[in-house]
Amino acid sequence: MLSATAASAEREYLSAVEFTDNLSPVPDFAEVVEGDLNGDGLSDRGILIGGQEPRIFILLQLPSGSFYLAQESRAGSIMNTEVTLTMQKGSLFVSLGYAGGTGTERGNYQFKLYKGVWRMIGLNHYISAPSQDQTIDRSVNTDFNLLTGDVIFERSETERESAKTKSVSVHEKAAGSPCLLADFDFDFLFCVGNWKTKKGLPVSSSMLP
Repeated sequence: MLSATAASAEREYLSAVEFTDNLSPVPDFAEVVEGDLNGDGLSDRGILIGGQEPRIFILLQLPSGSFYLAQESRAGSIMNTEVTLTMQKGSLFVSLGYAGGTGTERGNYQFKLYKGVWRMIGLNHYISAPSQDQTIDRSVNTDFNLLTGDVIFERSETERESAKTKSVSVHEKAAGSPCLLADFDFDFLFCVGNWKTKKGLPVSSSMLP
């Protein structure tokens, strides 16, 4: 059997099930999504291995109907975080969600084969948390296009007693190195710390309340 970190890109598999059955250890859970990821009209597979150390695999389909491993992510290390995988219009979407006593955090990460590289091209991130005195709920919603560098931060503050909300939206331009699926580690702020606005600030610092 193959280890999850040494799965062969040369071997062909008849199905996603055969691929996961050849991982060692065999995962207890695997979510499989289908769609054309490389524009050849064939139905490819995205695989999410669940648990506290999730990992993503992309299997591309060959004209023969079999599959080969095209890309895999790093293994994550998560607690109390829900992970889901979807595929739409040639993109693979990874969604993370956490809700606890201190607030809520959600992330939606769009990956695509772009110029021969599996990279993140879009990110939507939301986080909310109360103020230290528990009188105000603060939140930040971030929409980030990593192809154009356009990022929009929407900040809101709601007073609990009066229910009054103040919101402000800020549009920034950012630049940084490509964020690759091969490096994806299921961190809510994956890679964005390496991107900086024109003011020289990390994008990640503006994503938090």
